[in-house]
Amino acid sequence: MPSQPPKPRTATVLTRRHLQTGLTVSIAMVVGVLGVFDVVDPSTVAAATLATLALLAFDLAEERRDLAHVVPLLTRVVRALHRLPGELPGEPRLAASTSGLNIDLAGAADVRLVGVTLGRTLRNIAEPLARRLAEGALVRIAVIDPATSAPAEAARRATLPDDRGIFTNRLRPTLDLVREVAESARGTGRIEVRLLPFVPSFGLIMVDAEGEAGRLYVDVYSHRPAGAEPVLALTQAGSPQWYRHYLREFDHIWAHGQPIDLLPAEPAPCPV
Repeated sequence: MPSQPPKPRTATVLTRRHLQTGLTVSIAMVVGVLGVFDVVDPSTVAAATLATLALLAFDLAEERRDLAHVVPLLTRVVRALHRLPGELPGEPRLAASTSGLNIDLAGAADVRLVGVTLGRTLRNIAEPLARRLAEGALVRIAVIDPATSAPAEAARRATLPDDRGIFTNRLRPTLDLVREVAESARGTGRIEVRLLPFVPSFGLIMVDAEGEAGRLYVDVYSHRPAGAEPVLALTQAGSPQWYRHYLREFDHIWAHGQPIDLLPAEPAPCPV
């Protein structure tokens, strides 16, 4: 008896299979998102992923040609999920601090720095700072006051209570470098320095902080760093709450600092 040709699929069957495929892909996306944002634990995500893959394999067992379309789609979904955390607005992420080395100061009119001694940071950005000052920028720097108890407190925080002079010694080259930068830009931009009678609990690099395109970089200090420390990059659009928080923090720190004169007054011209 000759074999009967396969019955053509009805529109209902095709619609059902398309719905099953779409549902399977949707489940896969939901599972991926839950895993990315740690909503459920990894074991649950793994089990759900295996179940989804099993459902997908069963659903496509009779239609291998559909697999060629679904696999690239799932691949794109997975790649998008891997990129998603870094692209979400309002979700600041920690990265390894470079002490200002990779921060672009081109065109900046307002640069603000806060730190314990800022030695490495100022060495890294001394040349860009000098260029900004030469073009009329305002630079404000706040570091600890070597004449107060702040250096000893910094040593205690760094678990170096028996080496209280370490931070005082680090401050001298910092202030010398700031004077050199200020001297190179005399008569153009303005550089202001304030000394703090306390140890700031974080470092700050602020670029055009009052503008819409302002950027803040918050260094999270460790007690005894063994390598690169974390830094938090903030923008007004991405993290308005924390951006405003650190703007207020800078104002508070600056208000409690003691201004110092970096350069001697220019001599008055001799009368003719």
